[in-house]
Amino acid sequence: MISLGNRMQSRIQQRELRERKKKKKRFRALIVAGTVLVFMLCLGGYAYSYLMRMHDPTGDDTSGITDVTKGGIVNILVSGVDIGDTKVHVDEAQRRTDTIILLSYNPKTDILNLVSIPRDTMVTIQGKTEKINASNVFGGKNYLNTSVGNLLGININYSARLNYEGFRKVIDAIGGVDMEITRNMYYDDASQNLHIYFQKGTTAHLNGKKAEEFFRWRQNNDGTGLADGDIGRIGNQQLFIQKVIDKMKTPAMIAKIPAIMGIVPDYVTTTMKPEAMLQYALKFAQLGSDKIVMSTLKGTTPTISGVSYFVFDEDQNKEVLAALHGEAVETGTTQATLDRANLSVEVLNGTLKNGLAATYASGIKGKGYTKPIVTGNGTKSTQSKIILYGVDKSLVTQIKSEFGINNVETHDQKTGNFDIIVLLGDDYKSSNQ
Repeated sequence: MISLGNRMQSRIQQRELRERKKKKKRFRALIVAGTVLVFMLCLGGYAYSYLMRMHDPTGDDTSGITDVTKGGIVNILVSGVDIGDTKVHVDEAQRRTDTIILLSYNPKTDILNLVSIPRDTMVTIQGKTEKINASNVFGGKNYLNTSVGNLLGININYSARLNYEGFRKVIDAIGGVDMEITRNMYYDDASQNLHIYFQKGTTAHLNGKKAEEFFRWRQNNDGTGLADGDIGRIGNQQLFIQKVIDKMKTPAMIAKIPAIMGIVPDYVTTTMKPEAMLQYALKFAQLGSDKIVMSTLKGTTPTISGVSYFVFDEDQNKEVLAALHGEAVETGTTQATLDRANLSVEVLNGTLKNGLAATYASGIKGKGYTKPIVTGNGTKSTQSKIILYGVDKSLVTQIKSEFGINNVETHDQKTGNFDIIVLLGDDYKSSNQ
């Protein structure tokens, strides 16, 4: 009996000991979970405080927030501020915008349209004819939003502004990008301490300083360069942006996020609040190349009273306007199924204009055609033409818009090395692209 009682007592003690151990484990787990939670909250608060430094409440425009919360199209206007004369101090809000890009995201199609707006675009500011890049100077801090909104018939939900110093530092933070140089680029501007030197046929590693030079170039010291000026420069910019997007999606960028986050708040101002920044940054980071569509507004380039302008033409921009107003889904536009990354393209110059094929190819590559684009001389032609081999005919309308050529010939089967061959004729104008 005593032996049995001792065994029962021993079992009770062992059970109590196990219970005490379980309680200690649960307590330690609770401490660990609490510590992790506190750490995450601190980290989140740290990130939030960084993002909050970029927020500009004086530029808030809540007129479009209802559409955003209902899953409508979200329009974010991004602008880069011109440096101007480095010896003259001018408040940044009063500087001209050197680069203007509209990011228009449609959550229904999951497509992000990047629309480049020429800085020479003619608009009316306070009753006077001006270039759109002067909106800040003559119309005030938020007038660029108004100018773009009126031009395209849309509401700008958010805006963001970046200066070139920040641009350089961000590119340095991601380690720069490699860029194929398709033409000689030589230019010097002592007033802006800008000196550009790139040699045709080389691959240049663009750090922040070199990236700025590539981004801004449009003519050489002797006057040669891009025949279509700012439109051609936009083609270079889109090519560069595509390189940056591709690099930002690589796993190596994860380790660089803290460095980037430490830089951006000092050089970017935006009307977005931190939660919106995080929401759209995560969304855009997940988009494949087939979901990002780059385009440039089309129009004419008249000279009025001795001043060269870009005049927006609605008829030439029907596809872009349809996408910005969410009409692409209703009209059956097949943007989402155009697999640019896997299409082989050849561009042939059927004119006597030197370098036309290379310039055109740069613009096309910047729209997401990432395979090497082959260029060469073609048969002399008065009319430009696109020849498609084995490409779905339902994509013809979109290809016409992206390539800026309406004359299209289709073949059901691919018989050579290329899916798309572009022949540039005498009728082709660089501003068409």
